[in-house]
Amino acid sequence: MNQHTDVHALAAPYSLNALDPTEHTAFGSHLQHCAGCHQEVADFQATAARLAAAAAQAPPAAMKQRTVAAISGVRQLPPRAATTLPTKRFGVPRAPSTAGRPSNPWKDPHSPPPLPSC
Repeated sequence: MNQHTDVHALAAPYSLNALDPTEHTAFGSHLQHCAGCHQEVADFQATAARLAAAAAQAPPAAMKQRTVAAISGVRQLPPRAATTLPTKRFGVPRAPSTAGRPSNPWKDPHSPPPLPSC
């Protein structure tokens, strides 16, 4: 939160969990003492819930059947092979190499980078 941001202007992003940790903590402290902001956060959260319910659609009835049927045609990947690490070198245990591997093994290495936060 920059020094020019009015804490009262953070009610909407707070209600949507869109604040960074510092702003969230600062507004949470303010919220305990400001009845106006408390009501505004409650109103924003209720509106967000109504919008989410209005936008939600039930999946087609046959979707579960198609999904379960399609699963039988998908081959499960084998478990990753464990790599053995070399023993100590110069008296220090060696760390596993991360060269050529994504930092998150569950993330697709070809996916685009995440969008920057506002």
